[in-house]
Amino acid sequence: MRRHVLSLLNIVLIYIGLAVFCPDGATQAFQFLDPQLKKGDFSVGYKRATINDFSATAAPRFDYQGNQIEQKHYRTVPVSYWYPSKDGTGSEQTLRNYVYSYAPGKGTDEITDIDRQKAIENFNGYPLQQGAKEEDLANLLSSPVVAKKNAQPINQRFPLIVIPGGFYANFFVAPTAEFLASHGYVVAYINDSASTGIAGYANEKDLLWRLADLKLAINYLAQKPFVQWNNIGVWGYHSGGSVGALLQMQSDNVRGVVSVEGSEGWTRESTGYPLLSKNSLYDPARARVPYLRFQSLKAEPDWYISTPDKTTWAFYEQAKYADVYRIILADSEHDDMGDGVRNKVAPGKASAHNVEQRLLLNYGLAFFKSTLSQDRHALKAIREQPQFFGFEQDFAKLEFKAALPRPPAKHDLRREFEVGGIDALRNMVIENLKGENPSINTKLLGDLAQDFVWAEKQEEKGLQIVKVATELFPDDYWGPYLAGVIYNRIKDYKNKRHFYTLAKQRLLDDKTFDQAQKETRLDRINKALEL
Repeated sequence: MRRHVLSLLNIVLIYIGLAVFCPDGATQAFQFLDPQLKKGDFSVGYKRATINDFSATAAPRFDYQGNQIEQKHYRTVPVSYWYPSKDGTGSEQTLRNYVYSYAPGKGTDEITDIDRQKAIENFNGYPLQQGAKEEDLANLLSSPVVAKKNAQPINQRFPLIVIPGGFYANFFVAPTAEFLASHGYVVAYINDSASTGIAGYANEKDLLWRLADLKLAINYLAQKPFVQWNNIGVWGYHSGGSVGALLQMQSDNVRGVVSVEGSEGWTRESTGYPLLSKNSLYDPARARVPYLRFQSLKAEPDWYISTPDKTTWAFYEQAKYADVYRIILADSEHDDMGDGVRNKVAPGKASAHNVEQRLLLNYGLAFFKSTLSQDRHALKAIREQPQFFGFEQDFAKLEFKAALPRPPAKHDLRREFEVGGIDALRNMVIENLKGENPSINTKLLGDLAQDFVWAEKQEEKGLQIVKVATELFPDDYWGPYLAGVIYNRIKDYKNKRHFYTLAKQRLLDDKTFDQAQKETRLDRINKALEL
């Protein structure tokens, strides 16, 4: 039976494209991570930016010693981001470049030799590196990384994966970011503006600051021509899991959340689920995207509150409309699961740590392929297998909680349209209208159409959607009215008049509006017809 399960797992991994081991063992994807990780098809570029938010006063920031950092009165948010790039452009980097860029309170152009020295000292003295030899740390810092600084991006749009700041710096998330970027994603690490992030968040105010920083960075990256602003994933470690959960409740553009030892599942009052559930923005009914949660099993210090026997499942039970995949790693500790640099050179931990990283990154990649790239087979293949995957001798166990049926939201309609085209969207609306409580209407379809037309300048897609609304809701004026607006935008005045006239007739026959509302809308249509 065990042999059968292991064989079945191998078939699943091949089916969803998770090449855990390279055939000849010679592929050196990351010199400072695990050489058996298989790099994707893209070269990787790296940039760092500091975003200024002049509409908000800066929260106080502190250095590693707890001293307040002098700073400008407005809020600044440092962002590191990795992206698929053209080969042969940009400058080579080592891990040391990432370490330098994390000098607290400094922009990239303001770092001095003293800042660089302190950054190296902080890296070497980080608790997770304790026990490593000085020469091993020096060699690690000199290791070349995959991403080239300021490399030229590829001229197409890629899904965006955001990594909330908090417990660790960009030099810790770099292997994860480079790996995902090489597979066709833009990956951004956002260092929170309230602190260096070493302690994570300590109260609701800090959590809201970090959410605001994340939104600011997303709005900044949405202006880039290589970013799909409406197709976002979250990779949240530690307290970043709670930040990702809140972001998902605030944005329909988030399609999937990976939580690595996320505090949204902790019972600790000051940083875990009890704090999250009291947040003013917490709304579990809006948690509608798949979650992939990685969780350790080894006994931990009490302050982590992250092992299964101490962990609440309350957040995921409240998020009843979200599919939840939980992978429990039997022999892992909390600190082993954060990134690809930790414990790499610490005695006795490197080998086991590489196994964990292969599992996290490969399963995380499969998750994002399904949720962000609309590869519907990836999660389905995982979900339909036995719970015990037998990975590395029962190293990991999968649990799954299926979402309750939920009314479609705008992002559900969009995904159906993008995957199956206009006929799939039409069939989705028809099936919904057959139910006892239909939830799709012309307002929902109109909002989706307007996203394409005004935000993305894809008028033809917008027209396809409003024509479906006009067809399936024959008494509603909103569909033909929007069609008239779009035709006017593209200067097709014949069709503009046809759809405006149809909208006017439907509005005259509509008895749901009071007279004042009807006259306002008719006046708007008549003015459009006169132009």
